[in-house]
Amino acid sequence: MNLKYIKEYWNNSAIKSKINSNIAPTSRDPFLANLERNFIISCLKKKYYCLEIGCGDALNTFYYKEKVKYLLATDNSENLLKIANKKLKKNKVKNLDFMQLSALDINESFINEFDCIISQRCIINLGTWQNQKKTIKDIHKSLKKNGSFVLTEGFSNRLENLNKLRKDYNLQSIKVAKYNNFLDEKKFEKYIKKYFKINKIYNYGTYTILSHLFHPLAIFPKNPKHDSLINKTAMQFQNNELLNSDILKKYSYNLGYELIKK
Repeated sequence: MNLKYIKEYWNNSAIKSKINSNIAPTSRDPFLANLERNFIISCLKKKYYCLEIGCGDALNTFYYKEKVKYLLATDNSENLLKIANKKLKKNKVKNLDFMQLSALDINESFINEFDCIISQRCIINLGTWQNQKKTIKDIHKSLKKNGSFVLTEGFSNRLENLNKLRKDYNLQSIKVAKYNNFLDEKKFEKYIKKYFKINKIYNYGTYTILSHLFHPLAIFPKNPKHDSLINKTAMQFQNNELLNSDILKKYSYNLGYELIKK
């Protein structure tokens, strides 16, 4: 996958974005973004010196900086960072800085420097599995001893499970966006175990089933909208662990991981 295309896509998305919008160009589903953010926050500590890769327009970044001692937020898109810096100037925050930096270049900048590194759908934007492996290895090098790597990303096998279920109900398959390269769960976990121990895995199964199966069925033949009341209710169900069961886990095509450096 062409990294130049990915960067151009996000730069163009930033041009269309509004600074006060609650829907980020990097996450069109505000309720899934909220769930991802809550998971990440649950892994943060006030003493942490943190790095965020792929911060985008910083919609979630300003929540993270409240939970840590210091946060350096990075992104490869200069246009998204322009929005982020406008927000920073408006909010006058002291424990947050932004830097233009590709996730593929972090090893050149930091060694054993951070207590925690955050990725909210950044790893899937790196084009290839080789690039993803390189960044994971570089993140390991950039963390202090026993540092944590908190990520929430898309997984291809979980999406296949959901698409099979949608097909049973005559719904079209959900396609992976051109700028994303979803992870293979087995390959990912086999690789990360070289560098990290898995401390926590979080799935969004309740939200996924309600928002990506029941919602489109309820309004068919109309197309569902990410910011609908049904999806807001699905987020609330997920937060309160209603309908939560092992059966729903396999349909969560996004997964959250808290990894601890070996």
